Amino acid sequence: MSPPLAAAPLSFSQDGYPSRPHPRTVGWFGTTAVAMGGINQSLFLIGALFIGQDAIPGQGSAAVLLLAVGLILSWMATPGWTELILMYPNRVGGIAATCAEAFRPYSPVLANLTGVCYWWGWVPTCGLTALLSASAIHQWYLPWLPVPVLACGIVLGFTVINLCGVKWVMRFAMPIATASALLAFLSAVIPIFSGEVNWQQAFTFHLTVPFSGFFGQVTSVMAGLYLVGFAAPAFEQAACHVGETIDPNKNVPRAMFVSAALASLYFMVLPVVWLGTLGPEPLGKELALELGPTFAPLLGGAAKAAAIWFMILNMFHGTLAPLAGAARTLAQLAEDGLLPEFMALRNKEDAPWVTTLITAFMAIAFLLNGDPIWLIAAANLTYLIGISLPNVAVWLLRNDQPLMERPYQAPWGTITLGLIAASAWLLTAILGFQQFGLPTVMIGIAFAYSGAALYAWRKWVDRRKAGLRGIAYSLHIKLTGAMLLVLVLDGAGYLLAVENATDANPSLITALEDIFVAVALLTISVGLILPGMIAHSAVEVSLAAEKLVKGTLADFTRAMRALAAGDLAAANARIDLTPVRVNSKDEVGEMAMNFNRLQEEIGRAAIGLQGAREGLSEARNELTEINGRLRVELAERRQAEEALRRLRDQHAMILNSINEGVHGIDREGQIIFENPAALKMLGYENSELIGSPR
Repeated sequence: MSPPLAAAPLSFSQDGYPSRPHPRTVGWFGTTAVAMGGINQSLFLIGALFIGQDAIPGQGSAAVLLLAVGLILSWMATPGWTELILMYPNRVGGIAATCAEAFRPYSPVLANLTGVCYWWGWVPTCGLTALLSASAIHQWYLPWLPVPVLACGIVLGFTVINLCGVKWVMRFAMPIATASALLAFLSAVIPIFSGEVNWQQAFTFHLTVPFSGFFGQVTSVMAGLYLVGFAAPAFEQAACHVGETIDPNKNVPRAMFVSAALASLYFMVLPVVWLGTLGPEPLGKELALELGPTFAPLLGGAAKAAAIWFMILNMFHGTLAPLAGAARTLAQLAEDGLLPEFMALRNKEDAPWVTTLITAFMAIAFLLNGDPIWLIAAANLTYLIGISLPNVAVWLLRNDQPLMERPYQAPWGTITLGLIAASAWLLTAILGFQQFGLPTVMIGIAFAYSGAALYAWRKWVDRRKAGLRGIAYSLHIKLTGAMLLVLVLDGAGYLLAVENATDANPSLITALEDIFVAVALLTISVGLILPGMIAHSAVEVSLAAEKLVKGTLADFTRAMRALAAGDLAAANARIDLTPVRVNSKDEVGEMAMNFNRLQEEIGRAAIGLQGAREGLSEARNELTEINGRLRVELAERRQAEEALRRLRDQHAMILNSINEGVHGIDREGQIIFENPAALKMLGYENSELIGSPR
C-alpha cells in the first residue's frame, strides 16, 4: 500500500478544512454486504445473553425476546438516520460522522463526542469476531496454530484489503455475504419445513434475574437490552459509505432498508427457530458446534460443516465492517477539524490508511486481552451514545433547518420514534450498565472522554499554526475540569456507599450503582456537552465581535474622520456583519440575540453614513457646477466690460484726433478737415473736403 496522499482537487468543509472528494464506485448491494458485520452481531451476543459470562448473569430464554425488542428500537430510528445521512451525501463515516454538520452550530465537542463514541463501540466487535472465527478455524482446520495468532492474522488480512480501497472491500464482502445470508436462510427454513420446531418451546421465555422482586426483573431486562443495543441497530453500518456510493439518493435508502430486513432474520426469526429446535441450553454454548441439527434434515453429513462455515463467514463480516466503516468515521471527523489532522490522510486508493491502522491496532489489543464481556459492555456505552445522538441531530435539523434540502424525508412521526428509541437506549444504560461493575463503568466513561482529549489536541495544533498560544484558558476548560473533579468525588462516594452496604440487600447496592451511572452520564453531559455549547456560543460571539471591530467599526471610524476632514472619497464603510446563530433560550442565547441587534444598529449607522456621504457628494457636485457657471459668467462680464472700456477709449481717441485734425473754417462757415482718417471715422468720404455726414 502507498500511504502518501494522491494528488486530487480539494474541497473544503464548513470550517474551511481541506477535504478531497471521494470517488463514487459502490452500489447498494456492496454496502449491504459490508453492513452484514452489524446485521449478524446477534450470533456472538446470544450466548452472553442466555447464560452470561465472567460472573455476569444472563437473561435466560428471555434473551430471544430482548433481541426482538432491541431490533424494533433500531427500526424506529432507521428513517431518521436515512434522512440525516442523505442531507450530506458527500461525507463518509455514517450517522455519527454526519452529526458533525448538525451539531456544529451547537458545539463541535458534541459532534466529536458522537463520532469517537461510535468508533469505540465498533473496536471490540472487530477483535471479538476475529477471535470467534479463529477459534472455529483452529478447532477444525488449523489446530497447530494458536487462536490469538490466527485472530491477529485475520485482522491484519482484512486491514490489507481495506487499504486496497473500498472497491476491494465490496468485492470481498459480497460473496461472503451471499453465502452467509443463504446459510442463515437455510438454518431458519429447514427446521420449519422439516417439522423440527417445537413452537411452544420457541415462544416460552424465562427471565433470569440477579435478585428477586420487580426491581430485579427490571434490572435484568435493562442489562440484556443494554447488550442488545450493542448489536441490534448495527445495520446502520450501511450508511458509512454514502460519499462513495453511486447515486446515493437511490442506493443508500435501499441498502438501509434491505439491511434492516436482513437484521430481522438474524434477530427475530433465527433465535425463535433455534430456541424451538435446540432449546435454551445449546444457545448458550458455542453455536458453531450446536447449529448442526438445523441443517441436518437437508444437508445430512454436511450439516456440521455448514454450521461451522455459517459462523466463520458471519464473523468475517464482523471483522471487516469496522475496518471499513468506523475507520472512515474518524477520518471524516479529522477532515472536519475535530480530530488530529494526520487522521484524515488517505492513500492513492482513497482509503483512510491512518485510521484503518489505528482501528486494527486497537482491535488486536482488545482480542489479545480476550475481549471479555465487561470490555464489550464498556464500549457499548460509547456505542449507544454514538447511535442515540444522531436521532437528536435529525430532530434539531427539522426544527433549525426546515427548508434545507432533504433527498429522503422521513415521516415526522418516525422522527419522534427515533427520539423514543434514543431515550430507551439511555434508560438501558442507566439501569443496566451497572450490572457489569464499576471498572466497566469507569472504562466506558474514559472511552467517551477520549474524544475530547483528541479534540483538544487538534485545537492546540491549529492555534499554534495560527501563531497563538496553544492552550487558551477558556470557560470550557474550567467547566470540564470541574466536572471531572465531580466525577472523581462521585466515584469515591460510590465506593464508600457500596462497601458499607450489606450484601444481604442487593437491591440497595444495585440502586446505588444505578445512581452512579446516572451521575456519570450527567457528568458527560455537564462536563463535555454543556460547557462545549456555552463555550462555542461565547466563542462565536467573540469572533463575530472581533470581526466587527476590525471590519465595519474600524471602517466606520476611519470614514467619520475622513468626513470631518472633508475627504468624501475616503468616507466609506463596508458593511460586513456576521449574525450569531442563537440555539438556546437562556442567558447565552439572549447575549447572542443582543449582539445581533447591536450589529443591526451598526449596519444601519453604516448605511446612514453611506447615505450622508452620497448626499454630501451630490451637494458638492452641485456647488462645483454652480461655481463653474458663475466663473464663466464673471469671465464673460469681465470681457464685456473690457470691450466697453476699449470702445470708450477708442471713441476718446477719435474725438481727440478730430479735434486735432480741424484745419479751419472756409468763407461759407464750413469746417475744413486736414485728417481724412478722422473724417472717415465720422462717416465722411475721403474726397470730401466739406464734412457732411452720409
